[in-house]
Amino acid sequence: MSARPACSVIVPVYARRHDLARLLGKLGEQTGAPEFEVVVVENGRRLNYRWLRQREWPFPLRYEYVDDGAQAKARNVGAALAAAPRLLFLDSDIDPGPNTVAALGDGERPGVVMADVVFPARTKVSLATHLYDVPAYFRTTYRARARTGLSFRDFVSCSFAMSREEFLALGGFDEGFTHYGYEDVEFAWRAEKAGIPFHLGGAKVAHHKQLGPTAVHARAQQLGRSAVHFVRRHPDLEDTLPLGVRDTLDGVLAFPPVFDIDRLLREAAWIERQLTMLRRGPSLGRARGLIAHGREVYHEITRFGRYQGISTELARLDTRTTTQERRGHGTQLLPLPAAR
Repeated sequence: MSARPACSVIVPVYARRHDLARLLGKLGEQTGAPEFEVVVVENGRRLNYRWLRQREWPFPLRYEYVDDGAQAKARNVGAALAAAPRLLFLDSDIDPGPNTVAALGDGERPGVVMADVVFPARTKVSLATHLYDVPAYFRTTYRARARTGLSFRDFVSCSFAMSREEFLALGGFDEGFTHYGYEDVEFAWRAEKAGIPFHLGGAKVAHHKQLGPTAVHARAQQLGRSAVHFVRRHPDLEDTLPLGVRDTLDGVLAFPPVFDIDRLLREAAWIERQLTMLRRGPSLGRARGLIAHGREVYHEITRFGRYQGISTELARLDTRTTTQERRGHGTQLLPLPAAR
């Protein structure tokens, strides 16, 4: 092993011992890979430190803990600790294929290089997972766009690589994103403005996630809160990439004061149970009808969740106008656009 590895694999993790063990095991099975190290950054709960130290790994492994950081900060800390000129970011719920490090970590391709994210083999996923998890996005958009070129809209951060020099020059991820979502879109927007290209790198990774109605609702709320920070950072992008903040301020995205979200969640749960029973058998026509109805129900759940998140964050900002706000790398928070 040389003194300096060619690639640093950065793994941010919150708890998830089982996922982390599977990921590290797959990294130990890489073929044709350049010499690499692994940097595990545990966020919020120190649950894996002793377990990692007690095991022997077929690669150098370093550990760091951040007690109050979100995903953006965990990735930035990992990049700062990395010893290699090439950074490969893998979320803890990613299952890398045997050529992932070889395909993404060799550093021959400039810019941001992403893996193709798929559902795990022989895994039956819920309708919510099918609609909203990362592999669904890859399946419906990436392969078409990859022929004409990818843009910042196509970036997801669960499995990508780039040079450490370019990452640090961009200032990393904006640590002002303390809730789930949009830190990757914002990062990609700055990368595109800096002239950094986006590619698919010839590696497939599986994303282990099972979503249900309550998880979809909670994720939409988190996305709503992150959308407010995004719009404050880049208010002009609200016209290019509508996030719902403008519509909420204008009253276009609005719900009655009393809205029965619990009824929608129960209905979505019922649809999921029915689809599980109809997964095999002669009732394909009924399954199609349930899927179509489920799409409508989930659409309303996500709209309401986003509205809740945006409204909550706007109210929080309104009550904390005199409080110093948390800022990320190079963040310049601008006033929210006024309602029209």
